[in-house]
Amino acid sequence: MYKTISRFLFYAVAVVLFLWTANLTLSFVGNILPRAHFLVRFQSLVVFDLGMIAWLIVFIYLAAGNGQRLTALMTCILDFMGVGLIVVAEVFLGGQSLVEAPPMLGEYALWAIGIWTTINVGAVLAFHLLDPQNRIRMAIQAEADEVTSEALKALRAKRTNHSLELADEMSEGMFASLVAKLRGSDQSAPVATVASSGPELPQAKRKVANKTTSGNNGTTGK
Repeated sequence: MYKTISRFLFYAVAVVLFLWTANLTLSFVGNILPRAHFLVRFQSLVVFDLGMIAWLIVFIYLAAGNGQRLTALMTCILDFMGVGLIVVAEVFLGGQSLVEAPPMLGEYALWAIGIWTTINVGAVLAFHLLDPQNRIRMAIQAEADEVTSEALKALRAKRTNHSLELADEMSEGMFASLVAKLRGSDQSAPVATVASSGPELPQAKRKVANKTTSGNNGTTGK
């Protein structure tokens, strides 16, 4: 019976404390962002009050591995410190006239909203990257990238060792393309004329030689 009553009182106090700090956070954010949409002040709870509770639950029930557990725990503690800063700032700057607020308290609280928001976003990204399955995927991909890098180095070495052979094969193909292009060009082109008259040159020389010989014989007969 007493245990049940104790549990009830504990959770009742916890709920009231959460509502109290959340109300102060909403009031502070509403005062410094008066023109923002009314949902903005409720969204700020994710960075402070709700974020603190959420990261605690994540640390206990969801986080796996040292990386995720450390990220969840440190973000929970950081959000708790942010809640404390916002509560103090709202108490001092919320309209009370009993004591003078510390000079830099308001500035620190303003900076805290931006800094705490950025840190929580970074914590979400880190928590996802530190997931064991994602770490396995990244490790496998890193090893595959190393193999690809070594293959590229081996490819460069093979190209260096066989560059002359490859260049010779490529030159044969280019030469064949050049010959095919020249043979398929216009017959009036100089190259085509020389190619077509090439086989007839020796016969023409023989005709000229025969004429010369017959001329010399005629002269000798006379």
